[in-house]
Amino acid sequence: MTGKSWQFSSLLAVLGVVLLLAGPTLAGTVTGVVKLGTVVKDEDSHDLTAIQETYNIYEGFAVSNVLLNGTMGARGSFHLDLKDINRDNGQGLFTYRVQDAGKLSVKYGQHRQLYDADGSVSSLRRDWRLGVSATPSRFVRLTGNFGHQARTGDRLGYPVGTQSVLGGNYDYAVVTGNLSAEVHRNGRKAALGWDTTRFN
Repeated sequence: MTGKSWQFSSLLAVLGVVLLLAGPTLAGTVTGVVKLGTVVKDEDSHDLTAIQETYNIYEGFAVSNVLLNGTMGARGSFHLDLKDINRDNGQGLFTYRVQDAGKLSVKYGQHRQLYDADGSVSSLRRDWRLGVSATPSRFVRLTGNFGHQARTGDRLGYPVGTQSVLGGNYDYAVVTGNLSAEVHRNGRKAALGWDTTRFN
């Protein structure tokens, strides 16, 4: 099994197992579910482009779901949710909160899409999201978010069987980010924000 998503998802899975095993030491409570399985496909008589459910499926071993919730220390809590992880495919979400102090969240998704019946025209998409919020005092709130979406793959020509005038490949990357600060006191509020988007 290869691919950046498998490496990333494996890292999150290891993190989840470590949190589960270290629960009595690091957390007040840890509850969770781990589901493992194998994916078997039968696509001999189907048009893959017409069956949305097959877009994200690879055959072989899969981590169907890792769902962990727990507390860490007196005010900390975490949530880990991994879904449908196998070769070049998967979704992951990790959130860590400290009551009255802040939150950290990391989200990742990767999947393949098919555009013709035999699967020869396809793309691989990856999507990262990172968010942080902090309240250093009850009057101040700071937030920051970062996102990176990338697509690598082929472009479907029209009519079918021809190459698009734009070429055979269609790769892009979109980077987004924002920072903001809010101050409120005595019924008055001031906010300052910065946003950016870059497309390649």
